[in-house]
Amino acid sequence: MECSVLTLIILIFYFNRDLDEREYTCIVNQELAISDIVLWEMAMLAEAGRLKINLDDAEFRSFLRTLTVLPITLEIARLSTQ
Repeated sequence: MECSVLTLIILIFYFNRDLDEREYTCIVNQELAISDIVLWEMAMLAEAGRLKINLDDAEFRSFLRTLTVLPITLEIARLSTQ
């Protein structure tokens, strides 16, 4: 099954309903996925005060459970250093 993989920014905008109609239409009614590093990135940014999100919020946690979490592959790791 094909998924739309969300970046951290799109994930936050989607959850907060801050996407415009065109952006929302592109991803609505699709299975959504995030890279596992996005979870770490959110936690680090929230801890540093650079992202205002409550990771313990029940609605947010429920939303995260609807996403497929994809592991980082060796190919992605290699590309990240280039």
